[in-house]
Amino acid sequence: MSTQYAQRKRATIHLHPAEIVQPGQINCGGPFLPKGIEPTPQRLRCGVSSGNILSGEVTLVRMRNLRMMFAPVCLVLLLLLPALGQKAASAAKPDPTKPVRDAFERLLEGIRQADAAKVMSVYDNSPRTLFFNNNGTVTLGWETMKNNRESSYQKTKDVALEVKGVRVEMLGPAAAYISCTWTQSQIYDGKLENAAGRMTLIFKKVGKEWKVVHLHTSPSVPAADRPILDSEKTTQPAKQPSQYE
Repeated sequence: MSTQYAQRKRATIHLHPAEIVQPGQINCGGPFLPKGIEPTPQRLRCGVSSGNILSGEVTLVRMRNLRMMFAPVCLVLLLLLPALGQKAASAAKPDPTKPVRDAFERLLEGIRQADAAKVMSVYDNSPRTLFFNNNGTVTLGWETMKNNRESSYQKTKDVALEVKGVRVEMLGPAAAYISCTWTQSQIYDGKLENAAGRMTLIFKKVGKEWKVVHLHTSPSVPAADRPILDSEKTTQPAKQPSQYE
């Protein structure tokens, strides 16, 4: 038996309950333990070196410190993940009103350009498409309105159209309406014209496109001789767009 082996002895190591390691995690080779370590029932019996004990204690302390450092960070991340997920989902969700607004903008562009084809492309090509006109008349059918537009736009130029208080309301996956006030000036048949009014457009999704199936427009200030019920007469000024946007 060698001298080094003879110097080895069975020893006991006192470990804190949280630091008790499994067999095989402490190297049982090496010099005998220093004096001062007394056996107790909670000690792990093994032949170990003082260097191994110190190394194991330092490792355990470092692991505890790392756990204490990263625990708050992990907790914060767990709390933030649902909020971040909801934000990403909302950012990716498309605006359902956008295609309706796009169709409305094409209509405005066609009016400003006095382009009958562009204007009528926004309306549903149907004999049931209904127009309540600004002058109080009614036009029924896409073809009839197309002929009216082509006739009047031949004499129209320099159109300036401004809309305010544009409001888009979705009535379902295939229906919506837009309401607004408008002010328009133009040269018609060589004369300057000005008008202002309110407008409501009913949109319907036809295939993959949004089409207007009904237009209702009326003057902002009706004519004084317009027949209305006495109970509906008022002396209050008309509301401005900013009051009901």
